[in-house]
Amino acid sequence: MRPLDSELPVFVGIGSKSAVERFLRGVAHEEFRSATLEPFQTAFRSVAGSTRAPEPLGRPFWVATSSGTGERIVEWDRERGAWLVVVMRLDGRPGVDVAATIGLRFGFLLPSGAAALLAGSVLLVAGIRCGDSGERGGTR
Repeated sequence: MRPLDSELPVFVGIGSKSAVERFLRGVAHEEFRSATLEPFQTAFRSVAGSTRAPEPLGRPFWVATSSGTGERIVEWDRERGAWLVVVMRLDGRPGVDVAATIGLRFGFLLPSGAAALLAGSVLLVAGIRCGDSGERGGTR
């Protein structure tokens, strides 16, 4: 996540859905609703409320955070439950524009890929051997 104003101190935090909803209760904010890929479009919903959020630092419900100026990276091993990501100004004032990317890692992909590669190799070797034995057993 990178604020469009690189000098603006921002906060990025991940917290349980219920805790984040309590934190933002009564505060004006935008909620991400959906996205389409072609063409890429996002949909947000405006929530009415006061113009200033509480300062986010030091709240015990955040499971992962990053704060400061410039690009912010948050790494988190997902846990069971419903979670929300918050991007806001560090001081709680309104007005932050960011360019964000999300990267996901799937722990099952490496073992699955290795198993598929192994299976493909076994089938390839078996196919080559069958082809060789077919050439030797032909008519003269």
